[in-house]
Amino acid sequence: MRKRFRVPFLVSAFCAQTVRLACCSALFCVVAVAQLAAVPLTLSYQGFIISSGEPYEGQGYFKFALLDEEGATVWSNDGSSSNGAEPGSGVGLSVVRGSYAVRLGDTGIEGMDSLGAGAFESEKLYLRIWFSSGLEEYELLGPDHELSSVAFSIKAKSAEYANEAGTVRNVPDISASKITSGTIAGARLPASLSTDSEVDAKLEALSIDAEQIVSGELPSDRIVSAIARDHEVDTKISEATFDASRVTSGTISVTRLPESLSTDSEVDAKLEELSVDASQIVSGEIASERIVPAIARDEEVDTKISEATFDASRISSGTIAVARISDDIARTSELEAEIADLQAQVDAIAVQLGVSSRIRPVVASLAFDDADLLSSGYQRFSTVDSKGWVDGSAVDAPSARDGHSAVWSGTHLLVWGGEIANGLFTATGGSYDPVSDSWSALSSVDAPSARMGHSGIWTGEEMLVWGGVNGTGYLSDGKRFDPTTQLWTPMSGVDAPSPRTGHVSAWTGEFLLVWGGVNGSGLIADGALYDPIGDKWSPLNVSGAPAARKDTKGVWTGESLILFGGEGASGALADGAELLFSGSSPTSWRMLSGVGAPDGRTDHALVWTGKDVVVWGGQRLGSSLGDGYVYELGTDSWTQISDTGAPNARYDMGAFWSGGELVVFGGDSASGTISNSYAYNLEADAWRPVSGGNPVERAASSVVWIGGEALVFGGREDSGRIASLQRIDASPTVYLFRTP
Repeated sequence: MRKRFRVPFLVSAFCAQTVRLACCSALFCVVAVAQLAAVPLTLSYQGFIISSGEPYEGQGYFKFALLDEEGATVWSNDGSSSNGAEPGSGVGLSVVRGSYAVRLGDTGIEGMDSLGAGAFESEKLYLRIWFSSGLEEYELLGPDHELSSVAFSIKAKSAEYANEAGTVRNVPDISASKITSGTIAGARLPASLSTDSEVDAKLEALSIDAEQIVSGELPSDRIVSAIARDHEVDTKISEATFDASRVTSGTISVTRLPESLSTDSEVDAKLEELSVDASQIVSGEIASERIVPAIARDEEVDTKISEATFDASRISSGTIAVARISDDIARTSELEAEIADLQAQVDAIAVQLGVSSRIRPVVASLAFDDADLLSSGYQRFSTVDSKGWVDGSAVDAPSARDGHSAVWSGTHLLVWGGEIANGLFTATGGSYDPVSDSWSALSSVDAPSARMGHSGIWTGEEMLVWGGVNGTGYLSDGKRFDPTTQLWTPMSGVDAPSPRTGHVSAWTGEFLLVWGGVNGSGLIADGALYDPIGDKWSPLNVSGAPAARKDTKGVWTGESLILFGGEGASGALADGAELLFSGSSPTSWRMLSGVGAPDGRTDHALVWTGKDVVVWGGQRLGSSLGDGYVYELGTDSWTQISDTGAPNARYDMGAFWSGGELVVFGGDSASGTISNSYAYNLEADAWRPVSGGNPVERAASSVVWIGGEALVFGGREDSGRIASLQRIDASPTVYLFRTP
């Protein structure tokens, strides 16, 4: 049977140089050589091929033709097409995961004719494509791709401009957005334009003011040199307002300040705004008397460093010295960037005054006895302890349970449902306020039936509860909870997915996404989307779904769903998949690379870092696992992480991404339930124990990151279920050093 090929609809752009204009199905780019009257062109095109429902992979063969509005061929890859007919010969291109790219008109490609400017004389053009894998005849891909006339008008003006080089009678339609974005390079502006009086008119018409220039919105390397030298530029810069915030933030570099500013009386005023007296800098008083003693006395130093936040006003006023930071701490927090920025601020002031800041450094390290610092003459003088684990209030807390759901509303932790004893399920819940450290009960009026293993998702306004299992069997109903009104309302059951538990669920920003799981009929490989605005379900009808499974782990990246592992028909699975979206609509599944992937596992940890997926631990064939891997989405590749100092093997542990580290705690192991916790730094590829407090031994707990700390509730231990809530701040202990 003949394979069918199609090009899926997608939004992209047509561009002259890099001017973008909405179009469909591909990426186009016209490149012109403006010095020649007969302008040679290339039309860059990027497309996507799907064969039998899967992205095509391998060598592909293509034929291309450009048609005008009447259907006449104005260009084809071999010059043989007429009236839109198929060209006689094609060109071979590499297709990777369905994607391919070609420069139409590039004579360096075998079988490709040149593309002249005459091809763009029509108001509209259409690109027609034929494809073959080499094993069958060429097939016409539809529909033809319309090339908007706006893009051609840009090209036409470029050609017209080239024909009258040396004049400014035909100035291209160059808007401010094109200049500031770098779309129009200086090389495209003829010399006459750079010196002609129309430059002034252009700048005025484009509303290019001093603020845009000095703030960096209009970098000088995007303006031709002659314009940059124009006397009006000097006037605009000299008239610009340079305030303290721009100087201290580095927005205006020293080289961009007028010479008069460094000697003008305004320096004193600017320094006064920063609470830094110029005489103190010159005399060195700011270094020896105001900063170093103050840092030793100021109790806020510990707090500031613990929070990894250095207030610029305190540096400027002399409260905190400019600090150097060790490599270890630099890999575990944002302190290095903060301190480097503050060092630049002080250096900028010192350079303008022609003096040295002469400030003794304070150094932060994760090592109690940092050999490098001690050998360099530093002495440890203070410690900022890790907060670690802190007990939350137990007053009015929900009963002990596992299999419950927990979501963060932005102000409260909402806990609902679960199993409170073997075979005994609950329909109760609670709301925890971390500010007041207090619990309150959720309304049970019209609440869903008692259950465990259900979806619990926060939409930004409501908590959605769906599916799960209880004593009566598997469930396919759900309800919505509004914490403001304490009201439960039913979710539509029309077109809802089949009953299930052990499924993966996520909030896409518009929909509740449900996939996989298990019910009385076995493992499931389908899913659906729930729209809370329309109160309706839509089946997930996309190709390439992974094998049916339960207890897989998944994360929403902001653009797609990535899942890995889980239990399949033959045991723990070692594969993963990505559900791709175009806007808010799912388009297809893509299997993750299996090269270097983790072994099959279930009950593992899986977190999203904002760039990568980290998988760690779990169990396989009854054995606990203690290894981990990083999946880099951009390269579709796996890398095993260090096991030096790693936690002992475990499964059903809690895990979260703290913004800089993977934190793993608790879980079950061959020796029983675990209480310890560890943090993994992705940049350093290093583990460290999380110290402080008394973490409870627990597995199968809920954990929610609320920013700065995580809230952990419920779970089970060897002797039964747990009702304890604990808060964990996994920041490391920091040791401060300084010279005598």
